[in-house]
Amino acid sequence: RYVSQLLNALKQDEDEWVRWTAAQALGAIADPGAVDDIGRSLENDQHRYVRRTCARALGDIGGNAARQYLQKARGRAGEDEYVLMLIDEALKRIEGSQTNTT
Repeated sequence: RYVSQLLNALKQDEDEWVRWTAAQALGAIADPGAVDDIGRSLENDQHRYVRRTCARALGDIGGNAARQYLQKARGRAGEDEYVLMLIDEALKRIEGSQTNTT
């Protein structure tokens, strides 16, 4: 129930700080079902603070789908330097967690 409310806030709220807070909470919850919406927000949100938090949330959730969104965003031209740094950190966390489980 809370995840769907947070996803709605992430996708639809006009206030970037509400979207930022929703992304932060979704990362803490780490529901793999939220990856697509978080990934799309990483790709499309106009505010870098939201994109930064989405990158961190995807790293917290992990998995192949999260990795794909992060890699795609990593290649985007003109991205905020701090967003790129958080993408790299998230990718390292995902790689590390998958290495530890094999």
